[in-house]
Amino acid sequence: MKQIISWLLLRVYYLFKTIKMVALTLFFSIVFKKFGKGSRINGALTFYCPWNIEIGKYCTINEGALLNANLGKIIIGDHVRISPYAMINTANLDLSSSYKTRGHMGAEVIIEEGVWIGTNAIINPGVSLGKGCVVGAGAVVTHDVEPFTLVAGVPAKKIKALPQTHPGSE
Repeated sequence: MKQIISWLLLRVYYLFKTIKMVALTLFFSIVFKKFGKGSRINGALTFYCPWNIEIGKYCTINEGALLNANLGKIIIGDHVRISPYAMINTANLDLSSSYKTRGHMGAEVIIEEGVWIGTNAIINPGVSLGKGCVVGAGAVVTHDVEPFTLVAGVPAKKIKALPQTHPGSE
């Protein structure tokens, strides 16, 4: 009997989870400048200036991610994966002026097709992430990342080149 009740409760849980994901997808397809077919948001997302955010097809953005587009666009290509609590910022402090007059400066962030951004990674303003690159968990990206490259660390540095084809696709 306990197994049956557990099974039923699990089914109800997954039903509500599916309804929530469909509702979030509908909401984000209205709010963002672009929200591609097959893309999804898994859990709570913090975002600023959604009219500056473009998300390609078949992307996944996970729980706790932050998309801060208040001083520039965030352009996310197709098949991008953004892990939990990753931060993408288009605004930063302008350190070239006195602390008394210091303001903010901004620049767009471009994330090309097939990029994977690890948990708690930070992508700073003006950065472009090349096609197929992987940003390791906790990395702080301050410069452009070449296509098909693994970067990690603080600040993020190249760890190795990644294969450009899938096994068996040749």
